[in-house]
Amino acid sequence: MRWRSVSVELSPPEGPAAEEAARAAVRDASREELREAPPPEGFPGGKGLAAMTSAERLIRALLAVKPPELEVDYRSRESPRGYAELPFAVRMDGVGFGKAFADLPGPRNIGVHRALRRAALELAEASGAVLAYIVSDEINLIYREAAPYRGRVQKLISVLPSALSAKASVLLGRPLYFDARIVRLYDDRDAARYVAYRARVGLNNYAISLARERGLISNTTPPIGEILKGLSGADLSLGWGSLLAKENKWNDVDLCAFLTRYGLC
Repeated sequence: MRWRSVSVELSPPEGPAAEEAARAAVRDASREELREAPPPEGFPGGKGLAAMTSAERLIRALLAVKPPELEVDYRSRESPRGYAELPFAVRMDGVGFGKAFADLPGPRNIGVHRALRRAALELAEASGAVLAYIVSDEINLIYREAAPYRGRVQKLISVLPSALSAKASVLLGRPLYFDARIVRLYDDRDAARYVAYRARVGLNNYAISLARERGLISNTTPPIGEILKGLSGADLSLGWGSLLAKENKWNDVDLCAFLTRYGLC
């Protein structure tokens, strides 16, 4: 299963300024009462309202509606709305993964990670991302060169997690769902700092879960440093996951080497 590129949307050019101007031009017209409007061209018969059936009145009202104008008005009220500015990250989190994979050994499963890595890779290539970071049930795609759907927020947080959900479900043979959020980034170093932040969260959660599984933690969770000492010798690579880069032909990049470029490792 492969995706076609989603970096181009076949619709007229738009943006916040153009949308606001169009919205202002039609605001009053879109609020007019339709019942006093003359019968639209092509409407059958010349009956007055009192002589019309309910269906005829409904048809008359619907034919008087102007979809292009109303689309501008109602689209302006969609939530969330607006445009994401480059660079930015789209963070997609698995919904209910603990229950979905309760039948697999944990706390994280290498087979699940590989499937999510593959799904992230294909979506990153198709949507024009420059980095893909996969840890736990979380996938982050980072955009620097171009924004899919011109950066339209509603598209980004609906289409991308939907595509990821579909691909991951096929690869892992069970229904899976992701939500999404957009994170504004400032530059390449900030993107690296963001990856380091998500890696730290991923390591924390993995180490705590692994320590609990091994009986090293009972009720009170000790500082992460003490937990890592107790896990000495354990393979913690699933804790920080995988980083893929366009500049590396979408192969894995050593996370510390990547962070070192920005003085972060």
